[in-house]
Amino acid sequence: MSLKFDLSGLTQKKIKLTENDNPASMILTNVSPEAKIKVDYRKKNGQTVTYINNLSVGLVLESQKKIEALSSSRVPFNHPRTGKIAFLDIPVTARSYETHMHTTGQMSPEALALKSAIISLGVNGEINLEKGDDLTITISNLKKHDNSFVEFKGGRSVATGFYTFTNSVWEKKDDRLNVDLSNVQFLAFKPQDIPDQINFIINGQLIEHTSDNLKAFSVDRFGITSVQSYFNEGVTEVKNITYGVGNVLLLDVRGASSVVLEKDGRTTDLDYYTLNFK
Repeated sequence: MSLKFDLSGLTQKKIKLTENDNPASMILTNVSPEAKIKVDYRKKNGQTVTYINNLSVGLVLESQKKIEALSSSRVPFNHPRTGKIAFLDIPVTARSYETHMHTTGQMSPEALALKSAIISLGVNGEINLEKGDDLTITISNLKKHDNSFVEFKGGRSVATGFYTFTNSVWEKKDDRLNVDLSNVQFLAFKPQDIPDQINFIINGQLIEHTSDNLKAFSVDRFGITSVQSYFNEGVTEVKNITYGVGNVLLLDVRGASSVVLEKDGRTTDLDYYTLNFK
C-alpha cells in the first residue's frame, strides 16, 4: 500500500488508517525535527493503545536508527563452553540523517527541516488492520514548510509488534531513581535531561557511568548522528555535523537487571522514555 498526504503550510494533520491500509512505515519529507508524532491504535473491541505519545520526529527517528544498529549487530552463536545460544556484538554504526535550511537571509530554527525521515510503525513488517480497527497518526507542531508531505508504505510481511515509546517522569524531589525494567529494552533521554550518573547491574556486576562517559561511548558506537546543511544563493553548504547524541541518548538495557539514575540539585522534573516492541 502507499498513501500520501500533503503537509505544506500546515501546523497539524490527523490521519486515520483503516482496514487493508496496513502501514509498515511513514516517510516524512520537509518536516521539522521538532514536529510531534502521536500514534493511536483502536481495536474493533473499542480498546485504544497509544504507541507513540506526542514525541518529536527527531527523537523517534534517531532512537529507531540507533536501535536498528544495535539490533542488527547482535549475531547469535553456540557458545563453545556452555553449549547455549549467546550473542556476538559486531560494531555497526547508525545511519545518519540530514536536516537542511532553505533561506536567502538569516537562518532560524523554524526554517530547519528533515530532508527525508523514515519512521517505522511496525516491527519487521506492516501492521495488519482488520475490519473495525483503525490507526490514527497525529502530526503536530509543524512549521508550515513548503513541499512538505507524509507517505505511508506497506511491508512484505506482517509486523511482529509495534515500536512502543512510553513517556515517564523523574520527579525533581528524587535524586535517585530505580527504573522499572519490566518489558523495557531501551532507555532514551533528551540531551538536556541526561542524568549525572547511571548505574547498571549486568550479570551481577555493578557498572557505573557518568553522563560524559555515556556521551563518549555514544560517539564511539554510533559515529555521525546528523548532518545539517543550508541552501543560500544557489550553494549548499554543510553547517553542522553532530556526533553520538543529537536528539537523544539511547541506552541498551536488554542485559541489565537494574538501572539507577542519579542527578543532584534538580529544580524541575525530567522526562525519560522506555522503549520496547509489543
